[in-house]
Amino acid sequence: MTDLLLEHPAMASFLQRALHGDPRSTGNRLIKRWLDQRFAQGVETLADAGPADADRADLAIRTIAIFNLTTGYFTSQRIFASLVEGGGS
Repeated sequence: MTDLLLEHPAMASFLQRALHGDPRSTGNRLIKRWLDQRFAQGVETLADAGPADADRADLAIRTIAIFNLTTGYFTSQRIFASLVEGGGS
């Protein structure tokens, strides 16, 4: 996911909009299906790396938190640049 966002930073906003947009939209359904697969991979990766008795709900929350941190970094680039340049108030 990070590699994709580094190459295409605007995808972060696109992914967030798809998750919050019309669930009947063909585009949103396709993105949701793709994200569901990525989230499932994330949960499995955390399950493999963590303790054997890890709670699946906890793994899901951790996966979503990582997704939000990652996409949030890219969706916040304008405000970050403004703060670094001293333009934020």
